[in-house]
Amino acid sequence: MSKYICMNMNGSHGIVVSQIKPCSTVLEMGCAVGHMTKYMHEVLNCNVHIVEIDEDACKQAAQYANDWYCGDLEEDGWREYYCQYKYDYILFADVLEHLKNPSEVLEKAVSLLKDDGRINL
Repeated sequence: MSKYICMNMNGSHGIVVSQIKPCSTVLEMGCAVGHMTKYMHEVLNCNVHIVEIDEDACKQAAQYANDWYCGDLEEDGWREYYCQYKYDYILFADVLEHLKNPSEVLEKAVSLLKDDGRINL
C-alpha cells in the first residue's frame, strides 16, 4: 500500500492505474475528486490532466493534476482546451456508461493520443 493513498489494486480503478507506466502523460476523463489522479501524480510521477463535469469535485482533483478542465465530455470544450497535447494514456474509468454518445467522445479522444498511446477503460 502506498504511503500517499489507499487504493484497492484489485478494484476497477486499481486495475486501470496498474496499466499506467510511470512518468506518462495522462488525460483522465471524469476523475471525480481525484483518487486515481493523486495516485498517478504522486506514486507514478505522471503528468496528469483531468476533465470533470462537477465543479466541486474538479476543484478537489485539480490539486493533484498538472492541468484541469471543468466541463461536459459531450461538448467540445475539453478537446479544444487540450488540443495542443498528445497523451500516452486517456482514461475513462466508470465514465462511458454515463454518456449519451460514448462512441463520439471516444473518437474525439483518439485524436489526442500519441502514435503508441492507449485508451484505458
